[in-house]
Amino acid sequence: MPNILALDISSTAIGWCYLQDDRAPLAKSIALGSKADIAGRCAKAQAEVGLLIAACGSVDCVAIVR
Repeated sequence: MPNILALDISSTAIGWCYLQDDRAPLAKSIALGSKADIAGRCAKAQAEVGLLIAACGSVDCVAIVR
Protein backbone atom coordinates (compact mmCIF):
# COMPACT_ATOMS: atom_id res chain seq x y z
CA MET A 1 0.00 0.00 0.00
CA PRO A 2 1.33 3.48 -0.76
CA ASN A 3 1.82 6.04 2.02
CA ILE A 4 -1.22 8.30 1.84
CA LEU A 5 -1.70 11.77 3.34
CA ALA A 6 -5.38 12.72 3.41
CA LEU A 7 -6.32 16.38 3.93
CA ASP A 8 -9.65 17.97 4.80
CA ILE A 9 -9.06 21.71 4.58
CA SER A 10 -11.55 24.44 5.43
CA SER A 11 -11.06 28.17 5.96
CA THR A 12 -10.61 27.64 9.72
CA ALA A 13 -8.93 24.24 10.13
CA ILE A 14 -6.98 21.44 8.47
CA GLY A 15 -7.86 17.87 9.35
CA TRP A 16 -5.32 15.28 8.28
CA CYS A 17 -4.65 11.56 8.40
CA TYR A 18 -1.43 9.77 7.41
CA LEU A 19 -1.76 6.12 6.41
CA GLN A 20 1.23 3.79 6.19
CA ASP A 21 1.34 0.07 5.57
CA ASP A 22 1.42 -1.99 8.80
CA ARG A 23 1.10 1.08 11.10
CA ALA A 24 -1.78 2.66 12.92
CA PRO A 25 -3.12 5.78 11.17
CA LEU A 26 -1.99 9.15 12.51
CA ALA A 27 -4.70 11.80 12.55
CA LYS A 28 -4.98 15.30 13.99
CA SER A 29 -6.26 18.75 13.18
CA ILE A 30 -4.60 22.14 12.91
CA ALA A 31 -6.58 25.27 13.80
CA LEU A 32 -6.09 28.19 11.41
CA GLY A 33 -8.08 30.65 13.50
CA SER A 34 -11.48 32.00 12.64
CA LYS A 35 -10.87 35.66 13.43
CA ALA A 36 -7.72 36.20 11.37
CA ASP A 37 -8.14 37.57 7.86
CA ILE A 38 -8.40 35.00 5.08
CA ALA A 39 -4.99 35.90 3.60
CA GLY A 40 -3.34 35.14 6.94
CA ARG A 41 -5.22 31.85 7.27
CA CYS A 42 -4.20 30.81 3.75
CA ALA A 43 -0.54 31.64 4.48
CA LYS A 44 -0.70 29.64 7.72
CA ALA A 45 -2.37 26.71 5.91
CA GLN A 46 0.37 26.69 3.25
CA ALA A 47 3.10 26.70 5.89
CA GLU A 48 1.42 24.01 8.02
CA VAL A 49 0.83 21.65 5.07
CA GLY A 50 4.47 22.09 4.02
CA LEU A 51 5.63 21.17 7.52
CA LEU A 52 3.23 18.22 7.61
CA ILE A 53 4.51 16.81 4.31
CA ALA A 54 8.11 17.21 5.48
CA ALA A 55 7.33 15.52 8.82
CA CYS A 56 5.65 12.54 7.14
CA GLY A 57 8.80 11.82 5.18
CA SER A 58 7.55 9.52 2.46
CA VAL A 59 4.24 10.52 0.88
CA ASP A 60 3.26 8.59 -2.23
CA CYS A 61 -0.24 10.00 -2.65
CA VAL A 62 -2.21 12.99 -1.35
CA ALA A 63 -5.99 12.78 -1.06
CA ILE A 64 -7.98 15.98 -0.63
CA VAL A 65 -11.48 15.72 0.81
CA ARG A 66 -14.03 18.32 -0.22
